[in-house]
Formats: sequence, C-alpha cells, structure tokens
Amino acid sequence: MIRQSDLNFMLAYSLQGDITQAMKCMMDIKSELKNDDTLTGEQLATAIEYANEQKTISDKKGPKDREINGNLLDISHPSDIEEPILHKKVEEKLQDFLEERKATLSLLAEGIKPPNSILLYGEPGVGKTYSAKWLACKLNIPLATVNLATITSAYWGETEKNIKKIFDYANKKDIILFFDEMDSIFANRERLDGRNNDNYIRNKVNAILKELERDSFSYILIGATNCPEALDKAVWRRFDRSMEVPKPDNYQRLALIKRSLGKRYELFDEEFIEVLANLTKKESAAIICKICDKIKRKHIIHPELDIKLIAFRALCDQLEFKEDDDKAMIAKSIKKYTEDLSENHIADILGVEVTDIKKLFSIV
Repeated sequence: MIRQSDLNFMLAYSLQGDITQAMKCMMDIKSELKNDDTLTGEQLATAIEYANEQKTISDKKGPKDREINGNLLDISHPSDIEEPILHKKVEEKLQDFLEERKATLSLLAEGIKPPNSILLYGEPGVGKTYSAKWLACKLNIPLATVNLATITSAYWGETEKNIKKIFDYANKKDIILFFDEMDSIFANRERLDGRNNDNYIRNKVNAILKELERDSFSYILIGATNCPEALDKAVWRRFDRSMEVPKPDNYQRLALIKRSLGKRYELFDEEFIEVLANLTKKESAAIICKICDKIKRKHIIHPELDIKLIAFRALCDQLEFKEDDDKAMIAKSIKKYTEDLSENHIADILGVEVTDIKKLFSIV
C-alpha cells in the first residue's frame, strides 16, 4: 500500500518547486508499489491538504541572510485591493500587462514571450507600491518585497550570495518579486567617483544584472524608484516596460477624495470637494488619503464639529503652505466656507500671526 507520508512529501516538494526531492519521493513510491496497490481518494485529499499547508509555510519563510538569519523577502498575500486611481495611460498599461500575464500559456503556445517585468518610477506616494499590491491581488499570487535592510552585507561576497538566493527562490515560485527604492541597490555605475566602495557597488549591480538575464516566466519582477536618474542604464533595458506614475490630476484627486472619505463624502457639497481638490493640487495620492483619514478620525471623535472646519484643520496640519499665494488661497477658502470665524481663529488654523491674515486677504 502507498504510504501516506511518501505521497504527502511528493506533492509538497512539487508545489514548492523542488523537483529533485519530488522525483526522489516518486521513485521511493514506485519501488514499494505492488501490482494490487491502489490510491484512494482519501489519501489524495490528505496529501493535497498537507502539500498546500507546507507550501504556505515555505512561502512565508522565504530565503534568509546567513549573517543575521534575517528574511531577505517580506512575503504578503494582498487581497481586496481596490483598483489604483491613476492617470488613464498608466491604468491602461497596467491592465495590458495584467491581461497578457493571464494569457501566458496562450502566448507561449504561439512562441511569444509573455511579459514578466515592470519598472515604475515617480515621486513618493504616487501609487507605485500600491500598484504592485494590486497586481498581486488580481493575479492571486504572493507579493515578495526585497528586504533592503538584510540583502546588503558588510562581508565581501555575501550581498551577491543574498541576491542569488532571492532569484533562485523566485525562479521556483509563482510570485511578484518587488524591488522598492531600487535605486539604492541598482546604483548607476557611471556616477561612481573612485571611492573605496566602488568595486562593491559594481559587483552588486553586476550580480543583479546577471540574475535578470535569466529567462523566467514563473515570477514577475516589479521595480519602483523615486529617483530614475540614479538607476544604472543597463537596468532599464532588463525590464519589459517602464512607466512613469505622476501625481494625480484634478480628476484623480476628486476620485481619491470620494473613495477615501467614504460615507462622509456625502456631508460635503460638490463645490467644497472641488476646493479640497484644488488645495491639494501639488500633493501625492498618499498625502490626499492621509488628509481624508484625518478628517474621518476627527469627525468620528467630534461629530458635533463643523466638518468643513475639520477638513481645513486637517489640510493645514498635513501640508506646509510656504508661498503667500497658497496661504492666501486657503485663508480665503476658510473665511468663505466657515461661518462667523474670527481672524484670530483663521490665523490659528493656518499657523500664522493675526497681523498676517489681513495681508493674505489683500492678495489678489
């Protein structure tokens, strides 16, 4: 009779991508089989349950750094992620990638290489990391974020070994391998200035470039950077496609405010929502969401307060208005949309002297 433990291990190794061990288990099973041996449905169900449990444990563990035994990857399983609110061209590119990735087998059947990498660049908070999480959610695969704190080692050659461990792991998994702030490890070799650690940086970049040359369809590589100019030129060529993620325009700001405020959106009139969108025209999506979260928290704790006044306080707490024109715009908005508010109160909200308020009101 087939031993349950042999069957369990064979399926577990297969799901974890360890073909060598899976084949060994298969040979063990074959050597012990007798002509009248049968595989019961109960045995198979038990083996599948065990294998899935082991795969989950394996996925959570991931590769480790030898020096400090730290995880080289932070593995998560994003779910219920709403579609990112981005510029239409960026949304279309992400949707195209998603559709092509879902058609991997069909593309391979026609001899066409499916896409497996995206480079996202733009200012902080514009939605690069969120987009990676959303793709993982839509493809129903884990997101493995490279842990920059543990990948880099002070010992010669250990960083290169860690890089190899990460890609060896990724090549056996159906995951998204995510390099956030990738300019910190993909430094532009042309910018090196002859310092002592130049060879270290070159070796690190060369090791990663070597791994990127592998043709693998099992995992998806996503890189994100706030400083595209700091990336080595060779890195750009290793990605199937690159896309800039800009700050939200007025249409996206309105959509972000509506989604982020939730049911409290209905407490504002459309004109005031337009004011909020205009006052945040220089901000990233992440900052806009933070402002909306502050509005919700304050209104939950103090529902008796004027929600428009809460909104203005949240704006001024989160943002730093440096230009007089910006200060004048919000000062006039506060005066227009809040009732019977003294100049002293407006000055307090803005964080300026009372004497400055009259000057701000006089700016055309």
